[in-house]
Amino acid sequence: MAETQSFRATDPTARIENIDVDNIDVDNIDGQNVVFWEDIEHVFPGVQYVRNGSSAVKFLRDSNRDRIMPLCIKHQPDVVLDVVFSSTVNRAHVDPPLASSCLVPADASAANPLVDHPVDPTSSFLADETMAIIESAVAETLQVPLAPAPITLQSASKVALSFKQVVQLASNQAQVFNGQTHFRNLDAKMDHMIKLQVAFDAKQEELNQLQSHSFAQQQEMKQLQKEAFDRQEKMLQLSLDHQAEIKQLQIEALGQLAVIQDRVKAVLTQTYELHEYPIPRLFVILPEDPSKWDTVNPFWNKFRLYFLCECGEHSALRSSQSKVPHHIHIAMHEGYEINRPTEFFRQYGAYALLILRMLKFGITVAGLAIPALPFLISADSMGQIATSVKHWQENIEVGVDRSIDHIDNALALDGGAVEQMASKEALEGADLRKLDTFLRTQDGDNVLGNLYRIVTDEGHVKWVCIDHYRENYQESTAMDFQRTLGLVGGSFDRNIGEVCL
Repeated sequence: MAETQSFRATDPTARIENIDVDNIDVDNIDGQNVVFWEDIEHVFPGVQYVRNGSSAVKFLRDSNRDRIMPLCIKHQPDVVLDVVFSSTVNRAHVDPPLASSCLVPADASAANPLVDHPVDPTSSFLADETMAIIESAVAETLQVPLAPAPITLQSASKVALSFKQVVQLASNQAQVFNGQTHFRNLDAKMDHMIKLQVAFDAKQEELNQLQSHSFAQQQEMKQLQKEAFDRQEKMLQLSLDHQAEIKQLQIEALGQLAVIQDRVKAVLTQTYELHEYPIPRLFVILPEDPSKWDTVNPFWNKFRLYFLCECGEHSALRSSQSKVPHHIHIAMHEGYEINRPTEFFRQYGAYALLILRMLKFGITVAGLAIPALPFLISADSMGQIATSVKHWQENIEVGVDRSIDHIDNALALDGGAVEQMASKEALEGADLRKLDTFLRTQDGDNVLGNLYRIVTDEGHVKWVCIDHYRENYQESTAMDFQRTLGLVGGSFDRNIGEVCL
């Protein structure tokens, strides 16, 4: 049979308690028999607390002194526990004769109706011991005979004193209860404030992290801006240095060009007697094939000598209708292979270097115009020997540059010969007569480079190609014929070829 706990409700109107007993089933928690408070409330609605005699029965607590949830009390076998309701303190144990005494108005209950308010069972037992003391005091004070008896001054004083103690104890209990409620409210507010503080601290930490990240980005941006500014300053300085270097090179180039012009002018304006001018004096040295230049062994490269036609203002007749250009160009010849190149460059290297630089920079002096390098070569100038005129036109600048570099290096190895040759402004007759000894000629006659010697009106000797020679020859012959006809009173119309006598 299941164990039970006996309870009986107290009668608030009678001195003797109710003899009706109710039994409530007992539960077991961790080996201990208990009665749950909610089961007691179910049987006795409005219960305030339970007592064993004059002692209030307390709720069970765990090892941490916290009440066990759900609320429960200890099982007390063979004991009937009294159930006290919320209105018992005010009206229980009060005898009817006392209710009608002068100390308490007869209509006290009507004037001050007692209203039962729901009480939280978790807070109603905060002053269990105090309530027990109040019950004991009321019980002792109100011990009066059942039969009516006259009320004496001593008994009235005793009753008044007892009620004063009861009121004082009730006031103390109310203050304690109000204080506990106030503290609970403070605890709730404190918990809320702590939660708000934790949330605020989290937001503050997040803000600090964002500020730290922003500061790091600002520092990185400043570093990038500084690096960009440094690069700009460096580029600007390099640009200024480069411009200064270019300006210096331009000044040096202009100085070199002025020197070259002076020396070329000395070469081109030098006059020769007919017997001192047996072969052409203007020539260039070019690689046989600039596209196959050997940079590892430059002295193994082969060179060829090309004579230049000395056409210019002296060969351009005003009355001529010819479209033949009148500027220096390579003669219509395949060129000559050079014998003993080392000795040749020692003898003529400085002079050949001067002519090459003249062609590279291009000048106009003494009635001779030097065009751009590609215009030095034409389909007729290379004759039928050139395999590709376009190839030569595309590589003439490369060939001139490589010839200049090679001659510079060759002359650097023989400083004495360079100084001796550099002191000469032009080739002498003996140097010209010796030139053909370095050439491998296959001509059947003495016409070098298909050039022909003419004498200008000023008496200067020039070597020109067959086109310019024929143009000058025809013009000279026509003028002689016209002068002869004039002596006999005749005339000659060159436009229609008509002679009148």
